Amino acid sequence: MLRINPHQAALWRDINSLQIGSGQKHVIFNSLTPGQERLIAALYRGIADKQLPQLFNDLGVEPDEGMHLVDSLQPLLLKNTKPRKSSLSEEFVAGAFAEIIRASLLNSADGATVLMERTFRTVHIDDLSAPGLALTLGLASAGVGRVVTHDQSFVEANDLGPSGYPSQLLGKTKVEAVRALLASSPNQMGIVPGHKLTPRNLEAIDCAAIIAHEAIEPRRYVQWLNRDVPHLALSFEVDQASVSPLIVPGRGPCLFCLEQARVNQDPSWPVMASQLITTKERLDDSSSRLFCAGVAIQKILGHLDFVGEFRQTEKELVGYRLNLSSGTISEFRWPEHESCSCKLSPRE
Repeated sequence: MLRINPHQAALWRDINSLQIGSGQKHVIFNSLTPGQERLIAALYRGIADKQLPQLFNDLGVEPDEGMHLVDSLQPLLLKNTKPRKSSLSEEFVAGAFAEIIRASLLNSADGATVLMERTFRTVHIDDLSAPGLALTLGLASAGVGRVVTHDQSFVEANDLGPSGYPSQLLGKTKVEAVRALLASSPNQMGIVPGHKLTPRNLEAIDCAAIIAHEAIEPRRYVQWLNRDVPHLALSFEVDQASVSPLIVPGRGPCLFCLEQARVNQDPSWPVMASQLITTKERLDDSSSRLFCAGVAIQKILGHLDFVGEFRQTEKELVGYRLNLSSGTISEFRWPEHESCSCKLSPRE
């Protein structure tokens, strides 16, 4: 089936020039014949491949020029995906149009099918304070089916606020509180306490998010390296907030490599880090929190959709950092460290 993504708009640039798509992949046609215009309209409705020769004949379009037009539109065509027997609930779809459109544009596939596939994906979030809450609710909005957490803490006064937990949930465990928030709106997500899962269940997690202030305790990421689970870190520091590249065990540098790079720059870093990991300071102000949550959601969904076979592109190997003084956003990455054994991941 050949079909132009319905979310790629047809826009007249002038009386003779038609543009398909408003993004970077747009295609411009000049001086289209009436038959070619009708061919484009038919492609928006969908055409079976084997019907093309007959359609060209019916529309009065030469086969060569018709195939050239279809080939030009390849970047804007939907991929053929097998629909699942189950479907999204009408209530969820009603509030998820933007998620469905974005999923369709990013994956060149039917957006509802992409979100349906996400219901079978599991993400681990190790901290359900405000950043973890924002991340969880964002993933729920995007159709992710399950979040696992080992956070067994309770909602306290410092967890309340407009972008945190409502006052009515004070004193409940954060798992119970998140479950109550999810139950108050249409979504597909379930939340599961990690301590109830077996090691085999934990190894089956699709992606993990680590949330840290100033420094990350090594055991928090080593467990995911050992389980061969892709993961990323949301870090809140005095001058900046950042989201790491997606760490795929055995396929590039890990968070330990980053720590070693910091040691190379400052030999005293391990001593300072051991003090910083015990700090009670919260550096996740609302701008930092929403920046990190947004970037992390985009990276996690990109990985989940890759797992779901919608995207065939290389995983993101770059992180993003927000400078809180200047407001600038920059990319960052780091090399594999010679003393790290992350290359010897089970994935190899």
